[in-house]
Amino acid sequence: MTNFEVGGLYFWIQYADRKQLLLVPESVVFLGKNLDSTKTDDLWYFQDPRSYCFYGPETFSEPFDKVTNEQLGKIIAGETLPTTLVILSRDDLRQVADCEGLARAASECAARRAKLAKPE
Repeated sequence: MTNFEVGGLYFWIQYADRKQLLLVPESVVFLGKNLDSTKTDDLWYFQDPRSYCFYGPETFSEPFDKVTNEQLGKIIAGETLPTTLVILSRDDLRQVADCEGLARAASECAARRAKLAKPE
């Protein structure tokens, strides 16, 4: 998948184990392609949804920590809210899926787990 919609919700599909029995999807919002002018490779940029909703999309025009802990105190009691970016090359985009792709990955993972649970 390479045709992402800016501001669209996607899932970075990862597994906690090599047998791909423990699915660990991470929600990400697509920001765009080749956003950092200091990078020369084709790169796709995704941001965690929580910071995206709170701060808006990362623009690379100011430091990531846009709000201090003090400023967040009234909104999020004592918790910091860092911006997390997932930056992927074309080869790594196979790890990103839309809702249908996440459902497919979850179904395939469940099938692998069920196969292991059945005695042969």
